[in-house]
Amino acid sequence: MPEYSPQTVTSAVNGPVASTLAAATASDRYVTAPFGGKVAGARVILAAAITGANTNSRTIQLFNRGQAGAGTTLVASKAFTTGVNGAADDEIALTLSATASDLVVVAGDVLELVSLSVGTGIAGPEFSGVVDFVRAYS
Repeated sequence: MPEYSPQTVTSAVNGPVASTLAAATASDRYVTAPFGGKVAGARVILAAAITGANTNSRTIQLFNRGQAGAGTTLVASKAFTTGVNGAADDEIALTLSATASDLVVVAGDVLELVSLSVGTGIAGPEFSGVVDFVRAYS
């Protein structure tokens, strides 16, 4: 298992993920891992407030799509369910995966933000994302 340096590099997603209707899912905004290491944090900044709801809700997810863009590793997420709300223009932390290997990245890995409709969903505001990477060393 590699050790990680204390140096953190922050990468912002280029452009916001589009707002969505309640039943729609949106993605297509990416960040590329600048070096081998791990994801140390992920946040989103919402353009408008969101009020969570159970059964029909919205989840923001960060996936590692790998170098070929086809990976399915869930790195971090935030489910907006009852009692979990987001204010406009605040940074909202996504919860990192509890599986250490899910956080590992190789230089050039593509990470994608997804705004997922759950059930019939709730409207999803436009948002931008920020990912913190920590370099691995042996």
